Amino acid sequence: MARSPLDDPRKRLIAAILSGLAISLAEGLHPWWPAAWLAPIPMLAAAFEAPRREAAGLAALAEAIGCISMAGYYLEVTGPVVTPLIVLGRALSLAIVVSITRLTVVRWRHWLSIFVYPSLIAGLDALGGAVSRHGSAGSLAYSQMNALAVIQIASIAGTSGIVFTVSLFASAVSVAWYHRANVRRFRAGYALTAAILIIVLGFGVARLWQPSSGPAMRIGLAVVDTPPSVEASSPDSALWKTYEAAVSGLARRGARIVVLPEKIAALTPAQSRQISASLGRIVESDKIYLLAGVAIVEPDHKENRAWLFDPSGGLEADYSKRHLVPGFEDAFRPGGRTVARIIDGQLTGIAICKDMDFPRLGRDYAEQGAQLMLVPAWDFGRDGWLHSRMAILRGVEGGYTIARAARDGLLTISDRYGRVLYQTKSSHRPYASVLGNAPIGSTTETLYGSVGNLFGWIALIAGIVVSLRAAITVSMWNWLRAGSR
Repeated sequence: MARSPLDDPRKRLIAAILSGLAISLAEGLHPWWPAAWLAPIPMLAAAFEAPRREAAGLAALAEAIGCISMAGYYLEVTGPVVTPLIVLGRALSLAIVVSITRLTVVRWRHWLSIFVYPSLIAGLDALGGAVSRHGSAGSLAYSQMNALAVIQIASIAGTSGIVFTVSLFASAVSVAWYHRANVRRFRAGYALTAAILIIVLGFGVARLWQPSSGPAMRIGLAVVDTPPSVEASSPDSALWKTYEAAVSGLARRGARIVVLPEKIAALTPAQSRQISASLGRIVESDKIYLLAGVAIVEPDHKENRAWLFDPSGGLEADYSKRHLVPGFEDAFRPGGRTVARIIDGQLTGIAICKDMDFPRLGRDYAEQGAQLMLVPAWDFGRDGWLHSRMAILRGVEGGYTIARAARDGLLTISDRYGRVLYQTKSSHRPYASVLGNAPIGSTTETLYGSVGNLFGWIALIAGIVVSLRAAITVSMWNWLRAGSR
């Protein structure tokens, strides 16, 4: 029998390290999307050749190495206690999935084994998005935000659909390599894999060919990067005067809506009434809609709010952030409802920063028929690209345009297909601004907006069922062999 190129433990170790480095490229703050398609292949190929315990160890090692690119960010956002737990949890999860996959591929040898790895990975993606305090942050799906044809499947199957597609390719290649001497036995699986990939990518390309139809809204974004402790309790403060100039400047250039960032200033209830009245006068003068984010400091708690003013200067809506950042916003009280208003005939939703990490909230607005989302935000500087893309993917899932203004991040306007129409960094002085005609999304709800994470749950159940079938079949075969001796 010919020797395998991975019959040496040292070679398998190198393969796992290569996968880890590729995972790091795929899951960083600025991911390289092809890496996600290729990253699992060396690790899976090595795991199929390795003994059971070694295979689990190789997977855990690859995932731990893959976390390197995000380690500094995890430390900044979650702290030194939680960061090791995140790495450990990710490593254990992949080790379990790879161990199950190895059983089905090496011992069961059925063509359905090709679909175990992508089904379990996609299912865990859905599970994580449903239970995590950080929503879908950390999903492999965001690695594909520069591959527009790939992410269109999110309009049907959410982040789990993207994860399944990417992981299916890696699984099929790995299985084909391991069973290269027995191609005929797996040809049904290879044919089905090819058909799925062609359909998904073809759907994406066809969807992107569609022009952005419907009315356009002229939207302005304005951001002043300031430290957290900035003093802006009075309408006469330098910060609010700068924002007044920015808003009026955008209004003169034709903006119908202007969006400002999250938590511009921390205000007592009395101070908030003064600021609100001042903003109302500015809006009344400019005859526009204005969305501004502020923090309200009550005696026993804080609230992260977004005020929407209408052209008459009245406070049209007062939204309270529903998903707070663990550790950073523990003193804040979360809101409990979505807020949407009709602006020039278009149903427009409001969310704040981390809210858009949660697909469930995005679906809430899709179910209401939102065509435009306005999002004040405040990022961590280096995560500006990635965090803006999380919000943009909600637009693909729900079928609406996103206008997002972030401090320490990016100002972006994107359409319902995830195309970034306008973008600039928040670091420009005296303020950063974007002004553009944003096509408003269709009133037709996406399939994902209707059924939610159904695909992810089906994938998880299917992966478990096929794995159990494989385990039972292998156990019965071993029992029959033992009984015949």
